[in-house]
Amino acid sequence: MKEADSIYKSLVLNIKKSPKDIEVQELIHQWKNHISKYYYNCTDEIFYELGQMYISDERFRKNVGQYDQGLAQFMFEGIKEYCKR
Repeated sequence: MKEADSIYKSLVLNIKKSPKDIEVQELIHQWKNHISKYYYNCTDEIFYELGQMYISDERFRKNVGQYDQGLAQFMFEGIKEYCKR
């Protein structure tokens, strides 16, 4: 949980940046790796769907929203950019 907490907090610190920003994209990459390391193999397709859940599922919005109300949307935008590569 410390790793997840650290990534969330780092994303909040960068929330004013573009989702395309190199630092934001590195944090999104770290998040994808975190999921693969601790939960399941997170392919780009799964990662994109997970990003959609961050904004469409109240449970995800509430969990991510404890760090910042705009974080779920920001993460989804970052994940969309990440998956375009």
